[in-house]
Amino acid sequence: MDMRSAKREGTAVPFPPVKRRKYNGTRKNARAVQIQIGKENVSTDRKTKSKAARGTRASHDDPILSDVCEPSSPVRAGATPTVPSRYQDLKEAIKSLHNAIPSSLLCRERELVALGSFLKSTVEVNVAGSLYVAGPPGTGKTACVTHLLQKYKDSSLTVINVNCMGIQRPQAIFSRISEELFGEHRSSEMAEPLAKFVVSSKKMILIVLDEIDQLVQRGQEVLYTLFEWPSLPGSKVVLVGIANSLDFTDRFLPRLQTHLRHCQPQLLQFRPYTKDEIVSILFHRLGDTGVIDPKAIEFCARKVSAVFGDLRKALDLCRSAVELAQTQQRSRPMGGERQLENPSHSCLVTMKEMATVIANDSSSSSLKDDSLPLQQKLVVCTLVVLARGSTSREVSLSQLQEGYRRVCERRQLKAESDGELVALCGYLETVGIIVVKGKRNEPRLAKITLKLQESEVEQLLKDKTLLSTILSEGL
Repeated sequence: MDMRSAKREGTAVPFPPVKRRKYNGTRKNARAVQIQIGKENVSTDRKTKSKAARGTRASHDDPILSDVCEPSSPVRAGATPTVPSRYQDLKEAIKSLHNAIPSSLLCRERELVALGSFLKSTVEVNVAGSLYVAGPPGTGKTACVTHLLQKYKDSSLTVINVNCMGIQRPQAIFSRISEELFGEHRSSEMAEPLAKFVVSSKKMILIVLDEIDQLVQRGQEVLYTLFEWPSLPGSKVVLVGIANSLDFTDRFLPRLQTHLRHCQPQLLQFRPYTKDEIVSILFHRLGDTGVIDPKAIEFCARKVSAVFGDLRKALDLCRSAVELAQTQQRSRPMGGERQLENPSHSCLVTMKEMATVIANDSSSSSLKDDSLPLQQKLVVCTLVVLARGSTSREVSLSQLQEGYRRVCERRQLKAESDGELVALCGYLETVGIIVVKGKRNEPRLAKITLKLQESEVEQLLKDKTLLSTILSEGL
């Protein structure tokens, strides 16, 4: 008789003995425990799935988390990996493109040999001397000097390395040198005590003054004093000055060529980087990350070398392009990542990103609309017109002055003075647009050469009516 029929007939049917021993009167409680355990299992499963989902979304959305939050399930065979798997390459590329001094300096072998030879002939044999290192910005001047100074880190040589950009007034350089020598701050800005010390010192003293042109003042007494120290009898000073202008000593320190010839420093010129050199350095920096298209690297190098030859500018542009690509990938919605046909070799930075960065960079071209003042553009146009009648493309400063004045008179523009024109030429030389050479102590006989081709100038200035007229009509 089953339990249902027994209930209808009013007959009591006891539980089987085994079941009574198993539940022991607590069947209801056991059922409650089973239900509670089931709920906890379901809750735990839901939490686990929720955390896994959040971790997966975070690893796809956040480029930083993507490096540590890998999906729990492997990529199935034949599936195409997505861009987030290469965020580590993007970060490594950004790190390698910073302006930190690398362990090896490519394309500066000649300059390193010359610097090393100078230091060997002075500090290593206890002979005083001076050297002036010149070249446009971003050509490796400071990097090469700093690289070679590592050789003397543990030697008995006293090295004083000062960036003059942080000097508030020229006379303060003496108190800064005193602080480096004696290890304490001294308010005295007198040069005489230091002059006596450098003569009586038993150890060689190497003084490196980066951005030395910041010490220019009326009379130039500070600069003359510094360059006179190595020539003092018994001096132990080796002075290395670094600046951009090639004719710095000739222009601001003419007495070094006349009355103080024994104080005149040796000259080491750093030339701007060429396109091929910039390409080589960028590939070396990036290594095997492969995040930038080689065509984009060449495009960047060609743009930079055309005017600046500034390696720092090339590094900045490439780093900005990588950061742009990183931002684009981060802003894509979940599941909307760009698929790569071959992720191990495909490039995340293409010509599109590089062109965007260069177009948005106001200093990517020295002759861009607002990057040069009108007077400097007039000087460039005058040089173009004058160079047409010269087979060597060289123009004397006196010719440039006369032609520049005629250009301004015809257009009813105010011409700068001869002194200001020389200063304009100095700036154009600093940024690598022109080259000035010849008799620096007789400025009117100096020769000026325009580094840009006429077609490049015309193309860059074709939208400027005034400047295009100068190029088309001549003087």
